Amino acid sequence: LLLGLQAAGNILWCLTYFTLHLLYVPFAILVAYLVLNYLTIRRLYPTDRLSAWLLVPAELWLLLAAVINYLTILLN
Repeated sequence: LLLGLQAAGNILWCLTYFTLHLLYVPFAILVAYLVLNYLTIRRLYPTDRLSAWLLVPAELWLLLAAVINYLTILLN
């Protein structure tokens, strides 16, 4: 369920940021996506540590995307 929600968040963010050129909506989607990824890491860690650790770079990448999105909001 969490991975499906992450996939939906990824598609929604791409559509709203790159296609519709919105600023605030994609940022909110990214924050939700960050939380979903974090929850997925926490859920996987007790049973499958390798999978959990493999999601950490994705979490960092999402954080970078959120910072870039936030700076885009500030500059516009």
